[in-house]
Amino acid sequence: KDNGADHAPEPTPKRSTQRKKRRNASNQNWFARVFQIKPATRVIALETSNAEGRRKVFKILREWEQYGMEDVYVDKLTRCVHGRVGEVNVSLAELFSTVLPNSVRSSPSSPTIDFSAEFFTVLEEGKDANLSLVRFTQKRGAASSFTKVVDTLEIVMKQRHILVEDPARAKKMAKILDEFPV
Repeated sequence: KDNGADHAPEPTPKRSTQRKKRRNASNQNWFARVFQIKPATRVIALETSNAEGRRKVFKILREWEQYGMEDVYVDKLTRCVHGRVGEVNVSLAELFSTVLPNSVRSSPSSPTIDFSAEFFTVLEEGKDANLSLVRFTQKRGAASSFTKVVDTLEIVMKQRHILVEDPARAKKMAKILDEFPV
C-alpha cells in the first residue's frame, strides 16, 4: 500500500522580494491621474552618437552634484539617465542664475524634481549618421523647475558643442519622436 509518505508535496516557489518598478502613471499624484496631466518633456538633438551623448549628459549632471543634483545614475537595462534636484538646491539656483541670467531664482525650499533622459539613435537614409536625440521627461516635481534644469543643460551642451547647430535640422530630427509618446 502507498500511504503517500514517500511523495512529499513540491515546495511552492517563493515570490520575488523585489518589487517591480511602477509605470509612469502610478508615480504621478492623484491630481495628475484624475485630470490626465502628462509630464513635461523636451527633446534635444545631439551631434554625437547615442552612447557618447549619454556619457556626456551623465558627466554634466555628475558635475552638478556639487550644486545640489542628487541620485544621478544610468539605468543599464533601459540605458536612461536619471537624476534628481534635491529640496535644498540654493547652489543649483545660483548655477541657473549664472547660466540663465534672466531666470528667476528659485527659493531654497523648492520641491524635489525627478527626471529622466532617454536616448535615441537617428539614421539618415538608413545609415548611422552619428546623430542622436535625447528626450527629457519630468517624473516628479514642478514643470517650471524641470524646464529650468533642461534649459541650463541645453546651454551647457551648446557651449560644449554637443548640440545640432542647424535649428531646422534639429526640429526635423525631434519630430521623429512625436510618433513615439512617453
